[in-house]
Amino acid sequence: MTPSNPQEPVFAVVGHPNKGKSSIVATLARDDRIAISPRSGTTTRSESWSFENAGGRYRLVDTPGFQRPRAVLEWLKQQAPSAEQRASAVAALVEDPQCRERFPDETELLRPIVAGAAILYVVDGSRPYSPEYEAEMEILRWSGQPSMGLINPIEGEEHVSEWEQALQQYFRLVRVFDPMLPQTRLQADLLSAFAHLQPAWGDRLQAIAREIEREPEQRLQQAATRLALWLDQAVTLQVCRKVIDRKLIPLARKEVQQGYRRQLLKGEQQAFGELLELYRYRQGNIEGKELDMPGDLLDQSQWQLWGMDRRQLMASAAASGAGAGAVIDAGLLGHSLMAGAVIGGLAGLGSAWFGSEQLQKTRLSTLAGGRWEVCIGPSRDRNLPFVLIARFGWLLQQLEQRTHAWREPIRLQPGDWKQRLDALAADERKALLQACDRLARQKTVEDLPAILLPLLRGFSAESD
Repeated sequence: MTPSNPQEPVFAVVGHPNKGKSSIVATLARDDRIAISPRSGTTTRSESWSFENAGGRYRLVDTPGFQRPRAVLEWLKQQAPSAEQRASAVAALVEDPQCRERFPDETELLRPIVAGAAILYVVDGSRPYSPEYEAEMEILRWSGQPSMGLINPIEGEEHVSEWEQALQQYFRLVRVFDPMLPQTRLQADLLSAFAHLQPAWGDRLQAIAREIEREPEQRLQQAATRLALWLDQAVTLQVCRKVIDRKLIPLARKEVQQGYRRQLLKGEQQAFGELLELYRYRQGNIEGKELDMPGDLLDQSQWQLWGMDRRQLMASAAASGAGAGAVIDAGLLGHSLMAGAVIGGLAGLGSAWFGSEQLQKTRLSTLAGGRWEVCIGPSRDRNLPFVLIARFGWLLQQLEQRTHAWREPIRLQPGDWKQRLDALAADERKALLQACDRLARQKTVEDLPAILLPLLRGFSAESD
């Protein structure tokens, strides 16, 4: 029995029931479709999942847990009186019809190993070590396949050290791996370590590991590009309707307001969906069931939560409104403005103070032939770019903080914009404020993704 592609790395994730095998598979495969349950025996059949990046691909096989390891080991000992026969005995057990009936879980979990899969043996580091696990580890050793022991600290690390001592007797490599914590570097280290155990996979695993290490920054750059596209789409959004009867104008106003709302919310949902896809989340429901977004995007009473408060907005508008010819204090937001910025600053303050009612305000135009047109947008509200950036950024932060083993809904909480901006370097803060000012006036912003990237790095850094 041989793998379909001997050069493709394949890992069988095995162990006692209810030790977090499926959680580890979900995290290492970056796939939230994998069934996870605290109830023992959720996995009854082996199932294969793949992870792929620019460096290559590997597969993980989620297997049932050991149920009768001692009886299986006794059967194997009867078949193999000497060491050179042990791997053949394990293969014979998998193919024996009577063994498949007597030991369905063991034959199922050993099948991918006999076919050439390496072994990831999972234990719970929050529970004491017990000799009952030795039969499982001995069976795996008999297979002759390269193997690693993974200690999953499900409820704590109280017994990790005793597990390390025991596992080192059976496995050349032992790692502590919590699938509920983002561990990009540890995942890359795990693959690099295995490259030495299985030389045939060495180049492939090292290439995958290098791409995993590069992935966080590449992902942030792609997120910044997507956010820039969404901001440009949102601030230029316009919805219009023509009417031929003046009595229909109130109805047309209502229709364009509803249409504007639908398109803006749809655009945000699409941006969120693409961010979820970027982080390899396939099960996220961006309509609210899984993605719980507090606040209504068009409810301006909620904007103080997601965007800038009145004082912050006025200060940022003053700084941005000063323009390129004025001298602006490097601290910007909430700090003093130099004398040269006063005139430009007052212009910015005006639009910030009075612009908050502009988002859903309709315009009525008279057309030729006794017709009228009712329009809404583009928005000139200075707070809209900040609100959109904040909601996108806090979703990104939540995705950075979780792994694909989590099953709780994504719950976002708005934070402090002043603190967020103060964390930027002065030139980065100035560029961001000026970019938001230009967006609010539907002006082109050159290199907008590059301007947004430092801010998104800040959201990501809070997850480390």
